[in-house]
Amino acid sequence: MASPRCKKILIVNPAYKVRGQIRDMLAEMGFESIDESGDGLDAIRRLGDHKYDLIITDIDLTNIDAWRLSRLVRSNMLCTDASTRIIILSSTYSQRIAEATAKEFEVDRFVALGQIHTLPAVIDKLLQAPADSLPKSRILVVEDYKDTAELVHRILHQRFDITYAEDGEAGLAAWKKNQFDIVLLDLMLPKMSGEEVLKEILKSKPEQSVVMMTAHGDAKKAASLVVAGAVDFIAKPFKADRLRQVCAIAAHREDFVVSNEQFRAKEAALAQEKSRAMITLRSIADGVVTTNIDCEVEYINPVALDLLGCEQGDIVGQPLTNFYNTYHEISHIPTANLAKRAIAENEIQHSASRTMLKSSAGTEHFVEQQAAPIRNDMGVATGAVLVFRDRTEAKNIEQRLSFHASHDPLTGLYNRDVFDQEIRLALHDTESNGSEHCICHISLSQFNIVNESYGHRVGDKLLQKVSKLLQ
Repeated sequence: MASPRCKKILIVNPAYKVRGQIRDMLAEMGFESIDESGDGLDAIRRLGDHKYDLIITDIDLTNIDAWRLSRLVRSNMLCTDASTRIIILSSTYSQRIAEATAKEFEVDRFVALGQIHTLPAVIDKLLQAPADSLPKSRILVVEDYKDTAELVHRILHQRFDITYAEDGEAGLAAWKKNQFDIVLLDLMLPKMSGEEVLKEILKSKPEQSVVMMTAHGDAKKAASLVVAGAVDFIAKPFKADRLRQVCAIAAHREDFVVSNEQFRAKEAALAQEKSRAMITLRSIADGVVTTNIDCEVEYINPVALDLLGCEQGDIVGQPLTNFYNTYHEISHIPTANLAKRAIAENEIQHSASRTMLKSSAGTEHFVEQQAAPIRNDMGVATGAVLVFRDRTEAKNIEQRLSFHASHDPLTGLYNRDVFDQEIRLALHDTESNGSEHCICHISLSQFNIVNESYGHRVGDKLLQKVSKLLQ
């Protein structure tokens, strides 16, 4: 590759972080002349004032998309050369659609945003290639008549990379050896007929686009070939425009079939991933709610529904605040809506301690809650996910344990540990502030007689009665 120092590059991307990531990659490759633009109009202004060797642009731009930006560059109306290399990045990506669209709009390369780490290799390879190296569709022409083959070449060579074969066997061998977007197949061929070649090709690759040619065509023959799997039929002699049209349609048909399969595979993978996510959300012990940017509920799992005492049909699509409101345990002052705050501040939010939640049935729950923003590819908050856990039972256990740790189990009065602690505090207060404290000692006279005469059970009841009087 020529020295990177002499190459001038324009990065066009509305996401500052992505621009920075690309800029760092280019800097590591040795490029020094790098300009950045955050929107389409600014990019057009720069391209109108300066010459660039490479444009790396996101597909979605402000004011204009990358396709129209590419057409402006190729129109030769800007200062930058019409042959300036163009790479488009996109978060939504189907390889076949990308390849087909790149051909139509004369875009040099199309890279998935998830594969941005491959960008240095793509740039390196692209800048080494000749300036006229835009990818062409590949077509295999199987035709035994030389004049027809030469005519096909004159008509299609600008758009297609053409391979020739003079008979059916040679055509089938060439097809097996290489990948072709279209096969232009004569019906009457030596060694192996066009129909036989068609059958063998479609047996191995049913989605292959095959266009049949014949000088002896009629409606019945055309129908039989299409039923056999050919995508189109053209009769000889043909006009140039008709051949171009048929081959263009056939090329796009191949793109559609393959891209449709890719989308189906992606849809199946996404559906499976969504199913796993839903099973996970339904299985976890925490309440989970997702909202849109307006804090309207989009999803709520069964645990959350149970805690709120609601039905899914009643809450989905409604403002979260209609059903979910928290308040402080002691003051009963309403606490902040964490989902709203997460969206507004675009940061994870945690609840304060002593948070209470009241269900629609009036049941109160101690809850721990956390909300996180849901961000798009540009890092902008588009919603929130709220996760909350019912801590009521744990809180009750903590309170019981705390009570038993500091109180006598029989009388309910403070125990010896608390007494010792209070004595230490009183002594410290006296030493520090000169305060005075007193100790009151209460003794039950002749208590042993009660125990000995009536038993310890009665004695315990007596102690409990006295304790209540003291409390």
